[in-house]
Amino acid sequence: MEILHFKPIKKSMKETIMLDIDTFKRNFEPRVSSTMTKNNVPGMAIAIVHNDRVVYSRGFGSRNLKKFLPYTPDTLNGFGSCTKSFTSLAIMQLYDQGKLDLHDPISKYIPFKIALKDHPITIHHLMSHTSGIPSLGAAELIIGLNFPIDLGFPPIPFSSWEDFYTHFNQAQEEILFKPEEHFFYFNGGYTALGQIINKVSGMKYEEYVRKNILDPLDMNRSGILEPHFTEDDNISIPYEMVPDKNGKPKPTPAEFPFNQLIFAAGGLISSVNEMANYIIMMMNGGKFGEKLLLDADKINELHKMHHIDRIHSVLSAFGKKCGYGYGWSVSDNFLGKTLILHGGGITGGYSLIGFIKELKIGFVAIGNAEGFPVHEVYAALALLLGKDPDKEIPFFIRNIHYNKLCGEYMGYKGITKGKIVNKLGVLHLNTQFPPTSYPLFPSSDDHETLEYYILTLSGVKMPVIFSLDKDNKVHFTFERNSFHKVGEL
Repeated sequence: MEILHFKPIKKSMKETIMLDIDTFKRNFEPRVSSTMTKNNVPGMAIAIVHNDRVVYSRGFGSRNLKKFLPYTPDTLNGFGSCTKSFTSLAIMQLYDQGKLDLHDPISKYIPFKIALKDHPITIHHLMSHTSGIPSLGAAELIIGLNFPIDLGFPPIPFSSWEDFYTHFNQAQEEILFKPEEHFFYFNGGYTALGQIINKVSGMKYEEYVRKNILDPLDMNRSGILEPHFTEDDNISIPYEMVPDKNGKPKPTPAEFPFNQLIFAAGGLISSVNEMANYIIMMMNGGKFGEKLLLDADKINELHKMHHIDRIHSVLSAFGKKCGYGYGWSVSDNFLGKTLILHGGGITGGYSLIGFIKELKIGFVAIGNAEGFPVHEVYAALALLLGKDPDKEIPFFIRNIHYNKLCGEYMGYKGITKGKIVNKLGVLHLNTQFPPTSYPLFPSSDDHETLEYYILTLSGVKMPVIFSLDKDNKVHFTFERNSFHKVGEL
C-alpha cells in the first residue's frame, strides 16, 4: 500500500489521502478493458503522477494489431491538440523575455489580415480562442489527406504557408463576433501562433519547442518531426474507425499527418511516461527538478480562465464555472477540486492530459483510435479521490440511468410496440406504428430524470414520462399510449 500525503487545501484542514495501488488497479483496469472492448479500441496507455513522480502507469491492448505488439507507457503516439498547451507555454516564455506582448495585434508579426474594423485580433485572442473567427477547416483539410477513406472535402490548395494565409485571409465575412464576445475553438489560430514563435525567436517552431521545452524536461524521444516517430522502435500504428462491409466500425491503419501547417496546433508526438514530466512541471509552477522553464506567476496565467463558457467547455458537466485559459480547459469544481486539462484528437491519436491543482495529482492518457475511453480517465481521478465514478461522474450516472430505460416495450396485449435506444448519448423512442424515431429531450438537467419530451412538427413539446413500479419495472406514457418494458435490446 502506498500512502500519499497531500498539502492541505485550507490552512485549517490537513488532507491526507491513502492510495492503495492494488485496490485502484482492481477497480480501474477492468473498466478500461471493458470500454476498449466495447469501443473496439486497439490500444492505449495511462500514467498517474503525484508531485514529482509517476505513481502508476500501464499500457492496454496493442500498438500494432498485425504484429501483435503491446501498447506500453513508452509507446509513442500523436497527442493532437494537447500540443496547444506547449504552444502557449512557448508564447509565454517569449513574453517573459520581453520579445512580445500578449496584447500585440497578430498582424504585427504575420500577414494575417482579417479582423473587424477597430477590433484587431491579438495574441491573447488566439491563445484563448476568443478571436471571433470560427473554425476554417484547416485541421480537417490536413487530416483528410491522410485518412484511409475519402472524406469528401473540397480540393482546396493547402500545402504551403502561402496557401495557409490565402485560405484564412479570404474569410473576412466569416467573422460575426468581436474579439472576446464568443468562444470559437480555432485550430488555425494556434498554427498562426507557431508562426509568431518562429518570427520572434528566429527558430522554427519545432526547433524552439525542442530546445526550450522538450530537452529541459528530458522528453528525449518526444518531438514533432517525422523522424521522431518513424525511427523509433516503440511507436503506435495510427488507426481510424472505418465501416466494414457490414457497416461495423473497424480499426483501419492510417497515416499520421506530418505537416508544418498543423505542428503548433496538434503535431506533438510523445508517450505517457515522457508527457508525465510535462505535467509534473506544470503542477510545480514551471519547475522540473532544478530547471525553471517559466516563473510560477506566468504558469498560473496559462491555467487562468480567460474565457468562461459552460456551453463549449469539455468540462461543462463539472462545476458552474468552467472555461478556457491559454491552451488549457479549466473547471472550478471537479468533485470539489480545480481540474485543468486538455484533450487531443488527430489521426490515430486521442488523448487527455491534466491535473487536479490543489492535490497535484496529474494524468496522461492516450489511445490509438477513436473511441478511446476518455471518461475512464475521469473515473480514475474519482477513484484516486476515494469516490465511486458511477455515482459521481455525470457520464456514468446518465449512462447507467439510460441503460435502465433502454429496451423493448409493449402496449396493451402487444398491439403497440416500441423501443427506447441510446444513440450517441441521446435517448430515442422508436415506434412500430407509425415507423418513426423520435429523439427524447430531457425536461431538466437532472441526469436521472424520468421526464422527457419530443418536439412535434408543429413545435409542440409532447411529454414522454417514465415510471418505476414497486418491482422496479419500467413503464412510460406517450401521447395516448402506455408502454411496459418487456426485454433488453
